[in-house]
Amino acid sequence: MVLGRSKAESSGLVFTTERGTAVDPRNALRAISTAAKALGMSGVGLHTLRHSFATHMLAAGVPLHTVSELLGHSFVAVTGDVHGHVANQGARFAVQRLSAAMGW
Repeated sequence: MVLGRSKAESSGLVFTTERGTAVDPRNALRAISTAAKALGMSGVGLHTLRHSFATHMLAAGVPLHTVSELLGHSFVAVTGDVHGHVANQGARFAVQRLSAAMGW
């Protein structure tokens, strides 16, 4: 373990046990489902978190290539196909701002 870093940080894992080992996916899903139900939400799972992460990153202007790397996609096209609607919204917003600036 590297000094000053938690077990989770040094393992490179997103979800870890208190010992820093990988969480059983069933336990992670159970925790997420329980939290979602407590908020009155249904159909929430691990991929919901991934999609939300990507959506918010793209909406914040993070380049598609960067989001693709963070998600671990082999090809940027995969990220664009799944989450491209957010990138397209950003492009529309940019064109609208440019048009307004030019008086169109």
